[in-house]
Amino acid sequence: MRRYVVPLIVCLALFGCAQFTLVEAKRQEIGNAYSVAAQRTWNRLKEGNVELWTADGPGLESLRFYAGLKDGERLFEPRPGSNDEETLPKYRSGMTVTEVMEFVVDSLTRSGASQVKGHELRPSAFGAADGFRFELSFASATGLRYEGTAIGAVVENRLHLIIYSGTELYYFPKYREDVERIFASIQLA
Repeated sequence: MRRYVVPLIVCLALFGCAQFTLVEAKRQEIGNAYSVAAQRTWNRLKEGNVELWTADGPGLESLRFYAGLKDGERLFEPRPGSNDEETLPKYRSGMTVTEVMEFVVDSLTRSGASQVKGHELRPSAFGAADGFRFELSFASATGLRYEGTAIGAVVENRLHLIIYSGTELYYFPKYREDVERIFASIQLA
């Protein structure tokens, strides 16, 4: 999905620094902010403020859960020794839903995706909260096309966000129904 994350996850997994764990098909807590009901098993990797789930590998499809991003936090962490610290966008409390969609689009773009587009922004429930939803499309650095969908809400000035993405031709549609059930199962803590 992005130039830095996929190689980093593969490298960490190969060297044992990062470890995927099994997500059982039951209700799962995401941080202390919300929970979702998994209808099938997934593989989970927790790193910083993000929890990544995948069935077939993060370069093919992934669900990214963000639980309560605070003012000044990013969707992706800067690479050590890079100028990403200056270029990666930061969440600001008070953003409109349009600005949140642009924040996601800019974050994906700055982290290596190309031709990133956010579209079909609309209201959507995030558990009991009034939230928003939008669709994504983008390409990897190698030109592989991806589709995505995101759902989120700002609760007490913190951004709760779930982003699902997968390769356009196979993996995105393969797990779309499972992801829709996860979105429908959101319960705020």
